[in-house]
Amino acid sequence: MKDIIFRFLDEDDQDYLTELNIDILDLHNECRTQSVKYAKWAKAFALTDMEKRRIKAKIDREFRAENPKASEATIKAFIQRNEKYISIKTEATLLEGILKAFDNRRNGLDNEVKLFINNYYSTPGEVKVKSVEEFKKQSNNNIRDKRRAFLNRNK
Repeated sequence: MKDIIFRFLDEDDQDYLTELNIDILDLHNECRTQSVKYAKWAKAFALTDMEKRRIKAKIDREFRAENPKASEATIKAFIQRNEKYISIKTEATLLEGILKAFDNRRNGLDNEVKLFINNYYSTPGEVKVKSVEEFKKQSNNNIRDKRRAFLNRNK
């Protein structure tokens, strides 16, 4: 989103979509940098949220000083229409969504690592069991061998 500039991030650190991508050919590095990326965006969210609260309190205080008889509903409506507040609230909401996306990225990384461990990305190699009959034969032999070993132990 090009129209929002995150005020608590450097200009070259604004591209969250690129940081959310996962390079499955570099899972080690992706896992290693996940927490650093999350921390950067969490810090930006925390600072933005604090700024949003500060701006809201300032608008509230100034409006109450000018309009001492204003109702709470009027004050709330005035704050919600203030351009500065709308801007910071939009930024905070977007950053909160980005943090959720980084949580999803972490889950995606976990799943990619599981797929890698289970050789999902491997090329088909030599088949260890050539047929169902051979598999049954190997299984039966293994069960038979285990039974014999158990019976010989108990003699």
